[in-house]
Amino acid sequence: MSTEVISVGSTDSLWDAERIFKINHLRHAPVMEEGELVGMLSLLDLQAHLPEEKDVSSIDGKEMMVSRIMATNPIAIQA
Repeated sequence: MSTEVISVGSTDSLWDAERIFKINHLRHAPVMEEGELVGMLSLLDLQAHLPEEKDVSSIDGKEMMVSRIMATNPIAIQA
């Protein structure tokens, strides 16, 4: 595990999350809300929910948020 943790926000769009995953070569990322861990997002879940064409006008903004597809209630342990 690296010491620098790259996370996404629960209110980030799926497009923003996809960009963060690509830039940082991620397969999973913690989802944060107000400094607290609230979920986990996987690349497979992200890809499954992104349409082939990035026509934002055809998708409800609410459905585009990370909080809609993240795994909730993560278990966190201290090292």
